[in-house]
Amino acid sequence: MILFVVLLLLILCSYIYMQKVKLSKKIALLQPMVESVENIRDLLYYCETYPEFKYHYLSPTIDDLLGPGTLKSHLHNPKAIYDLVHPEDYALLEAKERGEVDFTQPLRFRFRNHHGEYLWFEEYATPVYENGRYVAVQGLFRNIHEKVILEEKLSNQAIRDGLTGVYNRQYFQQQLEKYDALQEEMMIAVIDLDGLKEVNDTYGHMTGDLMIQATAQALQQHACENTVVARIGGDEFVIIKPNCNYTEFEQYIKKVHGYLSNIHEQIQMSVGSAYAPNSYGKMNELLHEADLQMYEQKKQQKQL
Repeated sequence: MILFVVLLLLILCSYIYMQKVKLSKKIALLQPMVESVENIRDLLYYCETYPEFKYHYLSPTIDDLLGPGTLKSHLHNPKAIYDLVHPEDYALLEAKERGEVDFTQPLRFRFRNHHGEYLWFEEYATPVYENGRYVAVQGLFRNIHEKVILEEKLSNQAIRDGLTGVYNRQYFQQQLEKYDALQEEMMIAVIDLDGLKEVNDTYGHMTGDLMIQATAQALQQHACENTVVARIGGDEFVIIKPNCNYTEFEQYIKKVHGYLSNIHEQIQMSVGSAYAPNSYGKMNELLHEADLQMYEQKKQQKQL
């Protein structure tokens, strides 16, 4: 009987040893894959959403992307991600946790790193369902911060005037069409510099460009947040000021005149403006009225 038990123990130990050898071989085969996954720059994860919110896997790359200790803190408290997400992206992150996003499209989030900077990430996520219930999500985050900054730079260049930095004619036209379909109190102004040809002939075009730049700077510096300042010609600017009346506009132009007179006494402007309590279907009419008024003022100044 004792011999039988000893024999059985030997067989069991032998079996356990063989299984351990097989497991070691599997681990050895998978180890390069694990190391490769943990060394790539993308952030990989598998997160359970039901019955509780927790990570089953989160790659160590997160420490490189967001700062040392981030992996440990998130494994300990998965909700820590909500402390790092940009306030404007908070609702999207909540919707993803509930499974209420379009998983066929990449998601974009901004997360704060240990330097306090918000970085852009693009996420490719795949939902996991069990018996029709959303129970987990897996995917990867890719750092696209430099790409987004470049996109914003190129987009900004497409709508900005190269000489002055204010908006260009194309953007102005877009805003004209936008407000033409809205119902906003509206003031439009057309501004043209006086005597620029004489300045160019006397001092050169570089001096003339400096005058144009100074005017653009004055118009932009004293504009409120929703004011559109655009250069639509050589020395011609257009202003779109929603929710603005004549009194507010006059104060704005007065500030601009004061700023320019301190720079150079030769910088003079002819200004035409038009107002409507409702912009709907009126924008082109307002622009035409302001343009006529500007030319009338320019004509009067030439007669002085």
